[in-house]
Amino acid sequence: MQAAIPDDIKVSYEFDQSGYVINSLQSLIFEGGLGAILTGLMVFLFLGDKRSALIVIFTIPLALLSAAVFLYLFDQTINIMTLGGLALAVGILVDEATVTVENIHHHQEQGKPKAKAIIDACKEIALPKLLILFSVLAVFVPSLFMTGVPRAMFLALSLAVGFAMIASFLLSQTFVPVVSNWLLKA
Repeated sequence: MQAAIPDDIKVSYEFDQSGYVINSLQSLIFEGGLGAILTGLMVFLFLGDKRSALIVIFTIPLALLSAAVFLYLFDQTINIMTLGGLALAVGILVDEATVTVENIHHHQEQGKPKAKAIIDACKEIALPKLLILFSVLAVFVPSLFMTGVPRAMFLALSLAVGFAMIASFLLSQTFVPVVSNWLLKA
């Protein structure tokens, strides 16, 4: 790099953020794993179904991985802000699949056949969950209109939360019902 610039300008190493990013990534993995396991345990304790607990446990990392893919597609890097956004979203991600699984069980307890219970349960909660998604995303809309340094900082966080939330909603309305149909007992 020094060879590409004039001799009177000196390039030197000043600051390395990689340690912070690595620590943040490890914290996100730990918090996401802990959230998934505790949510799965809660689902198992209250519904008494190991399969439903597994569905919830797998949905959270899938939503985070989906968000990471979309961040990459939108030219965002893994940095403190994107990892902070993903960590912020974990608290909401645990709700999406849990609500869907619990509602499916509720409809099954009413004596409905498995396929009908899944369809009715997903239809019943689709609009409320979509409105919740829009309400949460509305908080981050102003970052789309920021300029300069604030935009560079907060756009990454907003996109991370938004992508994770959207992925979680889509997974809870598609992946969870399909896997529930495949795994849950009639």
